Amino acid sequence: MGYNKLQALRDNIAAIKVAYDIVSNQRQRTEEEVEILRKYSGFGGIKEAYQIDDALMVETDEEEYAYILEMQQKYKMDSDMSLALLDLVNVIDLMVGESGCTDKHKMIANSIKASIRTAFYTPTEVVSAVGDAVNHVLNANGIKATSLLETSAGTGGFLSVAAAGCKKVAVEIDPISAMIGYALNPDADWITDGFQNIDKYIGKEKGEGNSEKFDIVASNVP
Repeated sequence: MGYNKLQALRDNIAAIKVAYDIVSNQRQRTEEEVEILRKYSGFGGIKEAYQIDDALMVETDEEEYAYILEMQQKYKMDSDMSLALLDLVNVIDLMVGESGCTDKHKMIANSIKASIRTAFYTPTEVVSAVGDAVNHVLNANGIKATSLLETSAGTGGFLSVAAAGCKKVAVEIDPISAMIGYALNPDADWITDGFQNIDKYIGKEKGEGNSEKFDIVASNVP
C-alpha cells in the first residue's frame, strides 16, 4: 500500500491535538493516546503543507471557499487536503492560544515547512535492530550504559534503546515533534533547539563549559 499523504496529515493532526492536551495539562497519557501519538510521521513529503501560510489567512466562510478554490486552481490540491490544512491551522491556534497570523503562528508554520524535505522518521524495525545490536555489544563486554543522548530526535525513537534507569536526553529543533516526543517519552529530558546549542542546556559546571558525557549517542540525521 502506497503512502497516503492525506491520511498521514490527518494522523499528524490527531497526534498533535493529543500531545498538546497531555503536555498542557501535565497529565499521564492513556494507551489509546499512545497509539495515536505513534502514528505521527512528521511532514516529510507532504509538500501541500508549504501552502499553510495561505490557510493561516482564512477567517470567514467566504475566505474558506476562496482558499479552497485557489488551492485547486494554483496547486491542483483537492478540497480534502485543503480542509486538512485548515484543520492543522486550528491546531496551531490551539497551541498559540488565539487565532490569526501572529509571530507564534508563523514560527510554528515555518518549522513545519522547514521539515517537509527532511522529516522522514526511522522505521521502528530499524530502531529495534539497532537497539538489539547495541545492547548485545554492551552486555557481551560487561558494560552498563547509564546515559543516552538522541540528537535530531524527532519523537524519540532511539530512546527505547536505553535500559531501565538510564538517563535519557533528546534534542529536537522542531517544537511539534519535540512536544509529541515528550508525550511519548516523559521520562527523558527534552531540549527544543538545534544540537549545536546543547551546551546552553546541559553539561556546564560552574560556568566552565565542560560538556556532559554520554555512554550512548544515537541518531539518524537526515
